Amino acid sequence: MLASDALAVALGRRCPAKEATRHSDQGSQYTSKLYQQQLQDAGLTPSISRNGISHDNTVMESFFASLKHELAHHIEEPVF
Repeated sequence: MLASDALAVALGRRCPAKEATRHSDQGSQYTSKLYQQQLQDAGLTPSISRNGISHDNTVMESFFASLKHELAHHIEEPVF
């Protein structure tokens, strides 16, 4: 699973402090037993945003909005 693999790489490179918080949305990859077990084994505290409440993750929502805008800004709309 991509999320679990990415977490494993990040843990190996970053060595986060115990009890650090890992915030994510409610995606199935983040709520899976495997991913949650990895967090627990690393001593990380999971934090999952509430369903439909974008304010729970404002920084990431803003980042992805900017990213989408910047990427789509250079693409012309198809003319039909």
